[in-house]
Amino acid sequence: MRRLARFVRPGGGLAVWWTVFGDPDRSPPWHTELDAVYRRWLPGQGRGPVGVPAPLRVAERTAELQAGNWFGPVQVEMIRWEHQLTPHGARGLWGTFPNVRELSTDQREAFLDGVAEVVARQPGGTATDNYVTALYTAPRRNHDALPASP
Repeated sequence: MRRLARFVRPGGGLAVWWTVFGDPDRSPPWHTELDAVYRRWLPGQGRGPVGVPAPLRVAERTAELQAGNWFGPVQVEMIRWEHQLTPHGARGLWGTFPNVRELSTDQREAFLDGVAEVVARQPGGTATDNYVTALYTAPRRNHDALPASP
C-alpha cells in the first residue's frame, strides 16, 4: 500500500476490483455437469465448495487496503451480473484460465470440448452464468508527505 500511495496524491483515490467467474451465491444447475468435466481433466482443482474466493472476503481485503493508513475508509460494492455463454464463448473464456492453459495441448482441448458440450446441452444451446465483481474504493488519506520509496 505504501508503494501505491506514492502514485496517488492526497485527495485522490484508489479503486481495486476483481471479477469472480461463478458467483458462489448463485450457482446455476448446469454447473453440476461442469463439475464432472473438472473432476475428469483437472482433479483437485474443481469449482466445488473450497471456501469464499479471496475477492469476496471483505474484511481481509479491507484490512489490506487500509494497511499503513494511506487509504480509507474503504467502500465495497458487490456487482452481481449474468453472462450468456455459447459453446464457442465458453471455450474462449475457460481457455484463458491459468489452470486450463497449463494443461498439455491434448488435455486442454479435451477439457474445453467438455465445457463446450455442457453448454451446448443446455436449453437453446446456451447457458447463463452468474458472476460477481467486487469493487473496493478508498480515498487517499492526507498525509503531509508521500511515503519514501521501498
